Amino acid sequence: MKIVFASHNQKKAAEIRSVLPTGMSLLTLHDLELGEEIPENEPTIEGNSAFKANWVFQRLLLRIAMLQLLSSLQELCVV
Repeated sequence: MKIVFASHNQKKAAEIRSVLPTGMSLLTLHDLELGEEIPENEPTIEGNSAFKANWVFQRLLLRIAMLQLLSSLQELCVV
């Protein structure tokens, strides 16, 4: 199982990785090549967590859509 850690903080990521059970891995924003900082504008930790989860999900969906588009364009034949 892979867990997405919506942070660029490699020290925190290392701490979390050190306690994960076998079979679980942690992916950071760096691992996913998402270089933007995610704003923390919500008044609670829970609100910021939900915002970050949605932010990462939307960017990964966009990446998948772009890969699908590129894949379909490769099938075109221009005459």
